[in-house]
Amino acid sequence: WYTGTAVTGTGTGIAATVTGSKQYDMYLNTTTKRVYQATNANVWDYKFTNVSHYDARFVIGNTSAGYTADQCDYLCDGTDDQVEINAAIAALPATGGKIVLLDGAYNITADITMNKANVELCGTNATRLIFANAASIVRIYITANNCSVHNLQLTGSQVDMSKGIVCAASCKYLQFYNLQMYKGEICLSACITVLITKNIIGANAGNNSGYNYGVRIENGCSNITVSDNDLTGSY
Repeated sequence: WYTGTAVTGTGTGIAATVTGSKQYDMYLNTTTKRVYQATNANVWDYKFTNVSHYDARFVIGNTSAGYTADQCDYLCDGTDDQVEINAAIAALPATGGKIVLLDGAYNITADITMNKANVELCGTNATRLIFANAASIVRIYITANNCSVHNLQLTGSQVDMSKGIVCAASCKYLQFYNLQMYKGEICLSACITVLITKNIIGANAGNNSGYNYGVRIENGCSNITVSDNDLTGSY
């Protein structure tokens, strides 16, 4: 990733000198919050406005890592931790915001639902979501536009995490990056303008549910960028 103000505009084939840039590099204009990707060295295509900058933010911690209620907005206790995460998303204003999960393990037994536009769900790279419900599929389920998920570890059994992240039909302007998904997949259905980059995704080898792709793109998706990932399985 590069940052600065050298790349401007909202078109394609934008020329800008960025020392050391090469094809598939990403660039964030720190003033306009626009994200670009290089088609070649110093030639950039506008992708979309960055969804990582918000005024509203809630911090979530967990007791297993030693956090206390006075250190965060929501405190998880290791049981059904999606309840606190979903409550934080619901408490964001209509304009969206950022949910930060502090380091440690969170036990997820039902969907985390991102049903509000402009929501960023992120961790610290040491944040681990453990999908733990043998009776049903558990997901991060996105039904709104301009959402991002990043800097999280997602794990669980093959049944629990048959689909790790699922985006509902016609969602637009999504970003997924710096994720470590040891099982599961990112599933897009009729989505528009999505960036999937710098992730490590291990598919469900031998899973009878059929959800064994690193990235699943189906039902007429368009403008999907998948770059610089380590994928086990196909897409």
